[in-house]
Amino acid sequence: EILSGLVGSEMCIRDRIMARVRAMIDGSTLPEGLEMGPDLRWDGWIALAAVGQASEGELDAELDRDHTKNGVNSHLCAMTARRDNGYVRDMWRRLMTPGELTNEHVDAVIAGLRKPLSADLFHELDSGYFDDLQRIWEQFPIEMATRLVVGLFPSDEPETNAEQAQQWLQNHPDAPGGLTRLVRERRDP
Repeated sequence: EILSGLVGSEMCIRDRIMARVRAMIDGSTLPEGLEMGPDLRWDGWIALAAVGQASEGELDAELDRDHTKNGVNSHLCAMTARRDNGYVRDMWRRLMTPGELTNEHVDAVIAGLRKPLSADLFHELDSGYFDDLQRIWEQFPIEMATRLVVGLFPSDEPETNAEQAQQWLQNHPDAPGGLTRLVRERRDP
């Protein structure tokens, strides 16, 4: 009973917070002096998407309202943050295919994958991270490869991830210097 009461309280608090976020997005409840510009609106939509409270239609409507470069990137982030396994798997495929996404789109997709609802699926998709490092480094342009190596580094179990990084470094003594530097930096934050 106590646990169900706590869970119920947490859900009630979350729902109230999300209702306030929605009210801020639509402009009905804004703190004095705050202007709801496109960046702040997208922050709200991404927060709602990250807890499963933004539909594809709502996000598409916001993109129609703000079809700027930042709007497109924010839409990608919010859509990837939603728990839509089909969409997330398609974005993962595109993320791992050279030439499919721009640098900014890569950052947006990775940010969406790192949100709470996508975490389990992200860890599943990213389970081959160390197996993919050489391929990523060889097939992608350096800036894109760097974003992928850094952004996709596993973070679910820090101690295990550091051990895996160390093992990879030991097994790849001839890997390019830039790649090994990035892996070392992720291993030793």
